[in-house]
Amino acid sequence: MEKSVINYCWEFCHEVLIADPKDNNRFVLILNLPRSFANILETRLLKAGFRCVSLKPHGSKSVIARFKKTSCAITN
Repeated sequence: MEKSVINYCWEFCHEVLIADPKDNNRFVLILNLPRSFANILETRLLKAGFRCVSLKPHGSKSVIARFKKTSCAITN
């Protein structure tokens, strides 16, 4: 996984968990982040090849987001 993706996640998140299910580098990111950053991070991670598969409220101002690595990055 690219270091830039992890560094970007740490900029916006309280906690970052990286899971590698041993399935051809199809990583899963589980992130605890402020609700206000969820859309920004979703857009950035989509460009890096991760799509949001779950977004659950965590308290009044945070969400737990789960992103799964797709087969390819989305480019403009």
